[in-house]
Amino acid sequence: MVFEGLARLRWAAGPWRLAAGDGAGHGTGADPVLDHVWPRRDEIAHHRRRIDHGHRTVVVVDDREPVVTLPLERVPWLPFGAVELDGAGAGVRRLAVPRFSWLRERERTRGEAFLAGVVAGPRSADRAADGAVVVEAALLGTPEPLRFVFTTGELSLARLRLTIEQLFRPQPPVAARPPVAPAVRPVTPAARAA
Repeated sequence: MVFEGLARLRWAAGPWRLAAGDGAGHGTGADPVLDHVWPRRDEIAHHRRRIDHGHRTVVVVDDREPVVTLPLERVPWLPFGAVELDGAGAGVRRLAVPRFSWLRERERTRGEAFLAGVVAGPRSADRAADGAVVVEAALLGTPEPLRFVFTTGELSLARLRLTIEQLFRPQPPVAARPPVAPAVRPVTPAARAA
């Protein structure tokens, strides 16, 4: 299970890592600093291999823009996987986390197409209010291990479990043709006499 976007940001304990504070390396704050964007460079190949070998992976994307603005103290360096955006202002960094950047090109393209289709599709007030969940319906019942899910709200654990079950539930087999019914001969007057 991968929560895409800003959920991929990983944090570490605060300013002590920066030797900030009193000059002796004792931090004065408890705010965490941005450590890295999941997955790290050395972990990407591992996750790609798992998908290639059929490990079921669900990527949950929400409707929030994956951009964050943070004070420089909380982002001491630009981590691998993040993109620094212009126009942040003095004393802050504005970062984007590109969606699906950890996937191979073909999966990344599929994820982007899925997201573009969901965003461009019709939206109703009801759908947005109850936290809609959209899945790749064309892949239901297939052995494809990587699935994308879009949500417009928070997912409860129960709803997440139900969605995953729906994604990977095998479809019942479809008969090639209907069973042949036994032949029924019409009863004719000649047949009754015999």
